[in-house]
Amino acid sequence: MMASFALHGCSSVGEPLGLKPGTLGMFDPTRAEEISNGSPDAGIESHVGQAVPAEIVIGRVRMFEAMPKEESESVYKRQYLTFVQTWQNPREPTLSMDEFVSTISGFCYVSLWSTPVIEISMAALVPADIVDRIQYPGILDMLFWTGVGDLVAARTNDDGVLIVQRILCSEGPGYRECSRSYAKGLFDATTGRELSYRGKVKKDGLIVDTTHYKVVKRGE
Repeated sequence: MMASFALHGCSSVGEPLGLKPGTLGMFDPTRAEEISNGSPDAGIESHVGQAVPAEIVIGRVRMFEAMPKEESESVYKRQYLTFVQTWQNPREPTLSMDEFVSTISGFCYVSLWSTPVIEISMAALVPADIVDRIQYPGILDMLFWTGVGDLVAARTNDDGVLIVQRILCSEGPGYRECSRSYAKGLFDATTGRELSYRGKVKKDGLIVDTTHYKVVKRGE
């Protein structure tokens, strides 16, 4: 699995969020057989190639970078297509270039855990139909990795790439009360069970509703 361990600092020039080409996806294609989420039925069977385990990420929006329309085709080839082509078994991307250009507005980091010096966050695509409704940190917050935005749920598609699905709690006065129903972390999208950052089921971990993303069972 690929997770972003983000330190304070700025993105490198030329790629969204400073991502290296081909590192957008959630999974390491060379270790696909190891990623089973501890369940024989985990993953999504796809007509385009090998199954990819489906996962949910719940966290707060950190850095956001809009994708200029004139650069979207190039970004798709460098990031999305490059990642898909690293899979050991040949597969066609489930998200075509035309779909990427017409439905994706940019990239964001979803923060799962942080301290003053290090953060575990994961890169996700932000669809056009939700991008303007999400509250992101301000410009200075993004530059210095301080401050967070809305709590969101993101989900991997058939290619193992995270896409933001829903705003769970908006930043503001009612955030604390709202957030009590949720938990930041990584979860199996089939069973709702909490996963470690290596993609393995946590013993006595949380279980979330895979449709509404609320916690339905807490660890014992």
